[in-house]
Amino acid sequence: MSDPQFQPANDEFQAKVIVPKALAISRIRKALDLAHKFDPNFEFNRGFNHYIDFAIPSTDQECKTDWAHAIAAIILDRVSGKSADNSACPECFFHFEGVWLENVKECAAYYHWLDEANDIQSQHSETIRIHCYYEACSDLRKYLAAEHKTGDVRIALEYLCGKYLGSDKAVDETKIANLITQKEQRLSGYTWDAFNIASRFARVFYGNIYAALSGKEPEAIKEVLRASKNGGSRLGMPSIINGFELLLMVLYLDGATVKRLWEDGASGITWNEIL
Repeated sequence: MSDPQFQPANDEFQAKVIVPKALAISRIRKALDLAHKFDPNFEFNRGFNHYIDFAIPSTDQECKTDWAHAIAAIILDRVSGKSADNSACPECFFHFEGVWLENVKECAAYYHWLDEANDIQSQHSETIRIHCYYEACSDLRKYLAAEHKTGDVRIALEYLCGKYLGSDKAVDETKIANLITQKEQRLSGYTWDAFNIASRFARVFYGNIYAALSGKEPEAIKEVLRASKNGGSRLGMPSIINGFELLLMVLYLDGATVKRLWEDGASGITWNEIL
């Protein structure tokens, strides 16, 4: 006798109703057995989620990965408009800086995969995985070029000025040094030019983002978009745009200007290069 999902179903009712219920019960039983190995007095009525947490402890790396996935999902909810709460605060900005554009793309691609991978064969299809990833990238670009954005940019501007800019709204070299180091480390092992790539992105992005957000200046928006080509780095390398920078672009850059720059061939900005 093996687990319910491996038992041959004799009819449709068994396959669609009995097997899923039996599988759920089987998993509860196994999790309870695991929990009792750690604590014989474990109380089941504390809830299934709690006792899964207790029965299967996570490593430090798994905790960090779960944390990053959670933050990426929160960012995605905000930039996609799925979250009714797109409010911003310095506390959330700090956390958003701890994940990368790639984390958000992977989260969006996973949601696409859940919708499209309807059977075992498609769940393991590399073609579908790649398709879902490109769909996720396309989604972010559509959000970036969306019009009628309603987010309040003032808190973001205050955070920018306090953490990265000087009183003249220009990049403060002292404040931005640690950010450049983080991005350089992200590219370590991929190129000998990691510092220059990271430095160029940070100086151009933060040197123009205030004017791009506060005054919606087309030239500043163009420079921000140019800095963000290929995820801020180069083809074949990890992106160096963090979650906070992505949020600034998608929630607050003027969508009509972004779209016009994309459609204007002279701008040097093409659809599939950004993000």
